[in-house]
Amino acid sequence: MDQKVIQFLYLNGLLVLALIIYLLRRPKNRMSRLKLKNAHDVARASDGPPAGETHFKRERALNVIFQFNGHDFDAYEILGVPAGSQWPAVESAYDRVLKTCDPGDDEIYHHAFNAIRRSVSGQ
Repeated sequence: MDQKVIQFLYLNGLLVLALIIYLLRRPKNRMSRLKLKNAHDVARASDGPPAGETHFKRERALNVIFQFNGHDFDAYEILGVPAGSQWPAVESAYDRVLKTCDPGDDEIYHHAFNAIRRSVSGQ
């Protein structure tokens, strides 16, 4: 072999060995500290909302979960509409899905539609 090729291989071998040693001996990743300007910046969950911040009186879950054949499904996802969609959008999606699916495979869509209807009427 040529002398330059041997030197090249030795140099690359040393570089790879140095990299392996560095990776094995470097300090482990430690969690970084949270650097706050003041102690007042620390908010606890038990403190309640900050002053001036309002909360809605009644929050509602956007997803409607129902069970079909032993599995949990999101009704909005089954019908292909965003969670919390308005009732007319749900009805049009339901009609569109029923037109495109096979007649024997529409049971899950009926369950999804009825689950959304019950959740809307229950509010």
